[in-house]
Amino acid sequence: MTINWIKCSERMPPDDDNKYIFIDAWNYWLMYICKGCEYEEGGRSQNRVEWIPYDEETWEMLTDKTRTKK
Repeated sequence: MTINWIKCSERMPPDDDNKYIFIDAWNYWLMYICKGCEYEEGGRSQNRVEWIPYDEETWEMLTDKTRTKK
């Protein structure tokens, strides 16, 4: 499964009640889920934050600790 992450520096997540998965491309903080309307830019460098729409299947795949990383 290929995941096409969207860079916040190119397009911010919609300001809505849908959930999104966020990652820090520099691995400074852990991946997390929040609603678009709850995402705060804060002090984060938007050129390293990426997001995708949340769905349970993708979240399970990303957080599956039994998978072997390549």
